[in-house]
Amino acid sequence: MIKIEIMQRIALSVLGGMLLMNLSCSDILTEDPPSFVTVENFFQNEADARAAVIAIYTHLHPRPDQFLPGIWGTDVAFDRRPNEIANYNAPWTPIGFTSQMWNESWLGIAAANSAIVNIPNVPEDQSVLDALIGEARFLRAYYYFYLAQYFGDVPIILEPATSLDEIFAGQVRQPIDDVYNNVILPDLMAAVGSLPSTYGDVDRGRATVDAANGFLAKVYAVRQQWANVITATDVVISGGRYDLVADYADLWRGSAGEFQLYPNKNGQPVEEKIFDVQYKTNVRGAQTHTQFGDLASIGDWTPAEAGWSNVLPTLDWFNSFDPADERLEKSFYLVNGSNGGPTWNFGRELGPDGEPNTDDDEPRPYITKYLDPGVPQVRNNGNVNINLLRYADVLLLRAEAENELNGPGGAYPYINAVRERAGLPGLSGLDQASFREAIIDERAWELGMEGHRRWDLLRWGILGEKINGISEDPDYLSYIQQLGFQPQYVLFPIPQDAIDNSRGNLEQNDGYLN
Repeated sequence: MIKIEIMQRIALSVLGGMLLMNLSCSDILTEDPPSFVTVENFFQNEADARAAVIAIYTHLHPRPDQFLPGIWGTDVAFDRRPNEIANYNAPWTPIGFTSQMWNESWLGIAAANSAIVNIPNVPEDQSVLDALIGEARFLRAYYYFYLAQYFGDVPIILEPATSLDEIFAGQVRQPIDDVYNNVILPDLMAAVGSLPSTYGDVDRGRATVDAANGFLAKVYAVRQQWANVITATDVVISGGRYDLVADYADLWRGSAGEFQLYPNKNGQPVEEKIFDVQYKTNVRGAQTHTQFGDLASIGDWTPAEAGWSNVLPTLDWFNSFDPADERLEKSFYLVNGSNGGPTWNFGRELGPDGEPNTDDDEPRPYITKYLDPGVPQVRNNGNVNINLLRYADVLLLRAEAENELNGPGGAYPYINAVRERAGLPGLSGLDQASFREAIIDERAWELGMEGHRRWDLLRWGILGEKINGISEDPDYLSYIQQLGFQPQYVLFPIPQDAIDNSRGNLEQNDGYLN
């Protein structure tokens, strides 16, 4: 979690300091620095080094464009707009919002590189510097992991740069194995060796050793290194610093204040979120909530234009929930549901040709995650965080790894803990293949709309299968049948502006034209 005070300090210290590289593509930091500070004179003391590290966080999903691709275009969600990447309804091109995904990550990497290279020269206690460098390496690993998941082979750039043009000039893409082995894994291992387990109140929310081990587990799962997944998750689980909150809905309460603890099943206050991106109205407001539910039709949400109803759950995913699953009414507004969901008619809202679709006039449920009922939401200025890693994810990764290595015998306690919180009976008596299918479903029910689904389907090699298997949602089918899932869509196109900045050295992914 990125504590609000951290983001406030960015406005004061980083605008005058860590825009030292003139990396001004982020929408977050738009003011001109009051005075230009160079790399040579910025890194003078611990406060400067801390400010440099804090600045790296600002590129974590400042806009929905970076976050939503992990949700839409999967079996759990699509976009009601004619969005080709969300709906596969037009050929993908290297021109569009993928540039935002690409550029923000590289700006984060550039900021991390500057901190990693320059902090060792600060006259300060080595243990303090090591922790800051470990934090910067954790964030650099995250940005590289993000790029690798969406774009595949990417350049390896470990030195500071002064502009996007300089970052890419003459660069070529490196094999993804080298990106993992030479950057992502070493950075996360270094972070594990130097990050603290907790912070004091002022700095709570920055990356911890549990966050580093959790992301190591996610990386190892992508690499199918299951023994290493067990090792990394065991550190988090045995550490005892996190647990499942009893009420699933508490995970999306932004109104209670930062680092609010909620009771677990035994009534003890616990934290489930291990690492998330923090937002707060009028400080660093989120745009994510505007993409989900039809806020205008809910009386508690103001103003009327607060939401766009763009990201919609597929009916296939919605219908897959057990009616007894408590996550159902804590994830969706249900038509005539006990949680007071409104009737919303997608079919008459927009058909695939832009005209009202009278053939499908059934109302649809939609998502309540990111919509905190305790605070009226303002368009593009919300307060609910994006969970990049929480304890339930760690438990499900552990269950998956146990099954892949030894079958389901040792995996049941981990998946059943998640199911118990949802009010579902525990699993038993499955073979390895059946348990694997259970993991695929459970991760959808537990983590749907949290940005993990595309990455999960890719590492399982079933993204196209799941997309082509959608059969219960006429609205989604009316979109994807125009073109359908193509093999090249396992990776996004490299943005044309990045290819241009590289002087043509960056090669496009297969299946796309420059």
